[in-house]
Amino acid sequence: MIQKVLNKYRIESFFVISLMILPFLPTWGSLDKIGQQYLFLSFLQICNSLYLYSVSNKSDFKLTILECSLFGTLFISLASFFASDFLLQSWIEFMRLAIYVMVFFNLTFTLKRVKNIDKLLLAVLLFFLTSESIAVLVDFLKIYEFDNPFGRSRLVEGLSSNLNVGAFSILIKVPLIIYFLNKTKSFFYKLLLYIILAFSFFSIFIMSSRGALIGIIVFSVLFISFSIFQYFRKNSLLDLFIYLFILGITFLSHSYLFQNRTDFRVTSRLVSFQGDNSTNYRLGYYKDAVDAILIHPILGMGIGTWKVNSIGFIGEKMQEYEVPYHVHNDFLQFGAETGIIGMFFYLSIFLIPLVIILRKLLKSKPNQDVFLDFLLMSALIIFTIDSCINFPKARPYTMINILFYLAIINHYYFYHQYI
Repeated sequence: MIQKVLNKYRIESFFVISLMILPFLPTWGSLDKIGQQYLFLSFLQICNSLYLYSVSNKSDFKLTILECSLFGTLFISLASFFASDFLLQSWIEFMRLAIYVMVFFNLTFTLKRVKNIDKLLLAVLLFFLTSESIAVLVDFLKIYEFDNPFGRSRLVEGLSSNLNVGAFSILIKVPLIIYFLNKTKSFFYKLLLYIILAFSFFSIFIMSSRGALIGIIVFSVLFISFSIFQYFRKNSLLDLFIYLFILGITFLSHSYLFQNRTDFRVTSRLVSFQGDNSTNYRLGYYKDAVDAILIHPILGMGIGTWKVNSIGFIGEKMQEYEVPYHVHNDFLQFGAETGIIGMFFYLSIFLIPLVIILRKLLKSKPNQDVFLDFLLMSALIIFTIDSCINFPKARPYTMINILFYLAIINHYYFYHQYI
């Protein structure tokens, strides 16, 4: 099926597959790749937009609820310029947001134009997952010593430039493996998918992001609940047992390999929240962001200005010249920068699809295939967790994952629900 799409729609396929290049872009001497990634995305999406405009039916354009949320977010962000004291920062952040919206609409129009290209989108995500996991494992093998194992280290970031970003980028694609396991009948492909699942879990354990570890627990609970839900339809829990077995084996393997570093064990990381500096800093940032929202409830302080305006909130808490670029909660930061309305518009991008998918799952018939629904619901929940404790909006590397999912959601759940 994917081969037919590649043969018949080569240009559309080219633009989708080109997104695979994103995590492999060189640093060119910089500490982070986000500048290169935004530049690459902007050039690629402008070309893609021009092509789609030339071949699309202009009269077929109608807005869905999800698209209204995206446009509302863009509009409020633009309106917040009136409250901004740092227009250059606001312009940069607004253009980054516009690039994300462009990626979403290009994927949406491609899905409308090309039948079954959603399978190619999911295959690209699976390629991302495999590449990310292998990159982390290669880094691990380069520096690991059994007698003197390393602690939490940036040397195992893999293709990302941040441990938390990399761990959540892998985690958000783990539900994809469950989806493909249900779709394939080949023993070889199932075995390959189970290996990728094991690599993914082990990579997350190595990166030791506490948020991602909690995300694994949340997803496991979701999958157990979904499997029980499915059991009354298909009388099979085999996939669940294999999933739990692989999760258990990777957990025990990590514990054994790092038995001389008790502080780096998964259980130690999970129980080390209380009194931890990073946790205390985050709680302080959340309070500062809430204060900013209460002071500037209408238009906020201006999109993209938190990294400057935060200095006035943290005051004596600032260590030397360490300035918090991010709140470590994208929803609160968006509220501080664009006001309460802007925060709710941004929230609605993820909450509206989540509610609609959950309703569809609960109302589905016994013979109905709901694995795609489960995949998309899980991805939205994992991204929401990430957004509540990190800053995925600032990372194209992370956002490309959710944009793929949102485009598929828009196509399947909102296409016939126009405004």
